[in-house]
Amino acid sequence: MKWMLVVLVFGTPMETGLLYGSLDECLKTEATMRAEWDRVYTGMPKKSQEKSPVSQDYIKKQTTGGTCIPHADKAP
Repeated sequence: MKWMLVVLVFGTPMETGLLYGSLDECLKTEATMRAEWDRVYTGMPKKSQEKSPVSQDYIKKQTTGGTCIPHADKAP
């Protein structure tokens, strides 16, 4: 069985089309995605500290979560 990474965009699940051979691989990718969002979030200035069009508040609103769902292989 394959596993697909699904992300939530504005509360709506969206298929990424990214398939993995194991649940562990899929979950590691999801963790990497979250770590990247966290890296960007913590690297951005807070709105009150610096006037910038991109702030921590902006990045926090953009952050998506994800999960892995089973995906049945379909024969052509």
